[in-house]
Amino acid sequence: MTYLLVILIVIVGVFLLLFQPEINGRFGEWKIGRLLSLLDTSKYKIINGVVLKIGDKTTQIDHVIVSNFGIFVIETKNYSGWILGGEN
Repeated sequence: MTYLLVILIVIVGVFLLLFQPEINGRFGEWKIGRLLSLLDTSKYKIINGVVLKIGDKTTQIDHVIVSNFGIFVIETKNYSGWILGGEN
């Protein structure tokens, strides 16, 4: 029984190490989605997880906010430190 428990712990540990970036990313998107859901629904339309097909490829946009003030596109990253990017 003890060996089974040790094997189970090792399997769970390996799984968490392999999928840690994805787990962190999904958690970050969920947190931002929760915050955005607090916006006044009469003024803001929130769309989460938009998938666009461009040619034979797809891309995913985490959050889109449509309002009288404009259209806002939010790409969520759950990292610490500097994050740099550009229009491409």
